[in-house]
Amino acid sequence: MANILKKKSTLQFLPRHRPVPRPAFKKSPSRGPPREESRGPPREESRGPPRSFKFIYYMASTVQTITIAPKGRRPAANGPPEPGSLPISIGCTEIKSMENESSSEATPQTNGPTQSKPPLTSSHIAVQDLSQVKTVSVLRRSQSVNLVQLPPPLEQQNGIAAKTSTLSRTSPKPKRARSGPRPSIRSLVPQTEILKIAERPDNGGTRGRKTELYTNHYACHLPEELLIYQYDCDLDVQQNGKWLNASRNKYDRFNIVQQIIRHETSFPFVWFDDGKNLYSLLPLNDLKKIYFVKVQQQSFRFTIRQQTREYNIKDMNLFSKKDKSCLMRPQDSIRNIETLLKQTIRQKMICIRQQFYYDKEQQIIDIGSGIGLARGFYQAMFLTKAGPTLNIDTKFSAFYQHMNLVDFISHCLQRDIIQTGLSEKEQEYLLRTHLKPVSIETRHTNSRMKYRIHGFGASANVHTFVQTGDEEEPQISVTAYILKKWNKKLQYPRLPTVEAYNPGNKNSSHIPMELCFIQEWQLVDQKHLTGEQIGEKTKKSVVKPEQRYNDIMEIVRKRQFNSDSYLREIGMTVESGEMLKVRARVLEPPEIEYRDQNVTVQIGKWPIKGKQLHETKQIKKWAIILVTGQVLRNDEQNVLLEFVRQFPIILGHCGLKFFSAPYCNEIVNPSRTDLHECLKYLKEQSYEVSLFLLYNIDEKVYQFIKRASVQLVGVVTQCADFAAIRKNITKLDMYLYNFVCKFNAKLGGINSLVNYKSVLLNSDVNNNAEDDCFMFIGADVTHKIITRGNPSIAAVVASRYPASTQYIGRSTEQRPKNDKKYSVEIIKDFELMCSDLLKVFAQTNGRLPTKIVVYRDGVDDGHFQKVLDNEVQALKKACKDICGEHQLPKITFVIIKKRHNTRFFCYDARKNPQTFNTEPGTVIDTEIVHPSQFDFYLNSHAAIQGTNNCILYHVLYNEIGFTSDEIQQLTYFLCHTDVRCTKAVKMPAAARYAHNIAYDARYLRGNDIKPEEQDRTDFNQWDDE
Repeated sequence: MANILKKKSTLQFLPRHRPVPRPAFKKSPSRGPPREESRGPPREESRGPPRSFKFIYYMASTVQTITIAPKGRRPAANGPPEPGSLPISIGCTEIKSMENESSSEATPQTNGPTQSKPPLTSSHIAVQDLSQVKTVSVLRRSQSVNLVQLPPPLEQQNGIAAKTSTLSRTSPKPKRARSGPRPSIRSLVPQTEILKIAERPDNGGTRGRKTELYTNHYACHLPEELLIYQYDCDLDVQQNGKWLNASRNKYDRFNIVQQIIRHETSFPFVWFDDGKNLYSLLPLNDLKKIYFVKVQQQSFRFTIRQQTREYNIKDMNLFSKKDKSCLMRPQDSIRNIETLLKQTIRQKMICIRQQFYYDKEQQIIDIGSGIGLARGFYQAMFLTKAGPTLNIDTKFSAFYQHMNLVDFISHCLQRDIIQTGLSEKEQEYLLRTHLKPVSIETRHTNSRMKYRIHGFGASANVHTFVQTGDEEEPQISVTAYILKKWNKKLQYPRLPTVEAYNPGNKNSSHIPMELCFIQEWQLVDQKHLTGEQIGEKTKKSVVKPEQRYNDIMEIVRKRQFNSDSYLREIGMTVESGEMLKVRARVLEPPEIEYRDQNVTVQIGKWPIKGKQLHETKQIKKWAIILVTGQVLRNDEQNVLLEFVRQFPIILGHCGLKFFSAPYCNEIVNPSRTDLHECLKYLKEQSYEVSLFLLYNIDEKVYQFIKRASVQLVGVVTQCADFAAIRKNITKLDMYLYNFVCKFNAKLGGINSLVNYKSVLLNSDVNNNAEDDCFMFIGADVTHKIITRGNPSIAAVVASRYPASTQYIGRSTEQRPKNDKKYSVEIIKDFELMCSDLLKVFAQTNGRLPTKIVVYRDGVDDGHFQKVLDNEVQALKKACKDICGEHQLPKITFVIIKKRHNTRFFCYDARKNPQTFNTEPGTVIDTEIVHPSQFDFYLNSHAAIQGTNNCILYHVLYNEIGFTSDEIQQLTYFLCHTDVRCTKAVKMPAAARYAHNIAYDARYLRGNDIKPEEQDRTDFNQWDDE
């Protein structure tokens, strides 16, 4: 690349960097012991002089420094960041890193007076574990973290004057050691007031232009009073003269019980939930308790046991009318009606997770690796201000295709394993990436047995086991046993067997692969899909509003609610002729403030061309590195030259200044050694920022560049897709104008400002908004594949300045109690992270915030009270600890819900005969919202494709006292503050940053790759360190 540029460019370039081959890297003590040994005591042997690293975490721009030192060593003495350190990118989080030059810097001082410890100020997560305070970091679990004194506060921005205040610097006392295991988290602050979910402060907002929308809810009418009786029931199957629990799938259980109900004329009107519950409108005390039926040569026994519950359907009506006698949502009654609604469609459809329905006879769309797409719909009951409604939406879901296990593995590896077999690396790869979540079944025993795979064994010809009770042939191979026991000759006895266990008894068995089948209608989690598969799923599921509207109406038509016999029995009707019409408003967007002018937002976006960014940086040394899987052709080389030529020019138009030509390098078919050596060279030469152009390479290369630059070297890296540059070569200037926002923010600049305080002026509640000092917090918890080796990642970010232009972030791992396999939704260390962020805010601005607004992502309705009892209380305690005797900041805590199935459609035949998306700024707080609690739908962005998905905001705690208008417009304005684009985004920037930090933290952990890539790039070498 460098030679190419020299021929056609007048810029000066350094010679191409060619890494020198090095021996295999040994594990450094600074990296800690292996992951599986990280909980044990530190090793005594020495492997050379230990190293420590300094990291600076910041969002867009911060200067908070921590030191990560080897286990068993104290970090260097506290002090300001060393000059020349460079930030490293992790999505929205930036980390600075440098390797200490002298080992004495990491050596603790033993002589001289004892130095006073600085206040708790920097990026760390301290977890109280019994009596020992440990430090958890997503970088290395075994490393310890020491805090370094912050530099003086930076200059105030956006004209907000600094007000000094004395902070409480008293460190919290360590807790006493517990003699037993830690109890489960109930409340971080048990001895506090009991918090209640906030109620709507008014009758809804009034600001904005009024309009009307259609939503995919259908009004339902229920009888005023109706008693429903719930009974326990059992379904057993007869095997070898004994009655055993019939552990069949829900579809089989439903059909068997339906046959019994149809056969027994004495049965009153009842319905079954596929499990152990039977519902009736009449008491069943006088009914026969045991029933028998024979299905497919098998005898079944159905037993009705005691009555367990009694429900009155009037609670649903009272809740929608905000009656004080029913303040809690009657969830059990809702579930009973939802069970009733699915009785008539269970004959032809598969029900997944109680609310998703798919036609069993449809053709599955193949998207590769044995995974297919199925089309279905979502159906659920809601209790709203308009009364009970039925929400129906289209749904595309991925399923494992029902096929033989040999074919499934061949699809995963994209080759026929019958001819080539499986290597050990391929077996390990399959277990990590494809087979762990898959359930299989066998049929050769004349009954279906379910298994889960946890390993591979020797081939069926080689693997032998001891037969009990057979003295003539005690040792027998799997092939011979299958032939002898089941009279079945194996076709592929040379293939490895699978080591599988039955979920019921956990007993392992070695089963030939050809006898195993992928269980039918097994849902694939989104986390198990590749980028290509997600793309194919998006193409099928993303449809225009008019098509989605018509598809939903067709689903409702086929459901035939008016002729449903079950609905007639209870007196329920559904207005299925048209979607529910709701009132809405369109809010005014904010003005975007640049250095030299203000810009008006038009349809959710605004131009940046010809605008000077609010605050930019000067770049003295920078680099462009091309990482490609193949040598560039001549036309691609021309594209590269044009990009290098225009890059500093376009960015200069926006205010960035480059004082030198870039250093250029090209790495073809990269290995990890090549990338590591290149990053080290960039660090040694003190390059301020390095732009990596990635072309025809695997995603793991990108992940490794980020991981190595953060953990091993310490340089600022910005990656770009060279294929996208080629595609946009005719409009390269527009591509670069979009690119400049993220590039400037990564260097610590400020792109633009939004005057969010304007929405709070002239308010009776917040009449002193101009003097208020706001702090905005975003929080999220992400879960990868829930295993003992993959914990949840919690992230919290906060605005560093009241102007809400720069954010700092904290993240930590979360593991469930006793290392179980379930996700942890509540942020355990929320108090410690918020304390840290409050101190950084106070040191930066010279004052504490007076009001804190939290946007919490990823919480469902069932966890609202837990969030109040734990996270809100933790934040209040953090404020109390930091503020001391000063006035405590007021808090508003807002839940963000993205995963709902409510959609809105604009339709006005007088203006436009077509159905179209809602406008940016559309807010809905009438009809379909909660009858009494404080929630609203807000569509802040313009849809790029498909139908817009509005965000549902639920104000959980409102100590500030926002009105509906204030919190709605404030939230809308904050959706215009994302530093990476010139568009209004789906949610406030703080919540997006928290999501990105938690998501990108996975790059700091080991990743799975294909075995053929392992040979070429040796990607697993550093993943295990």
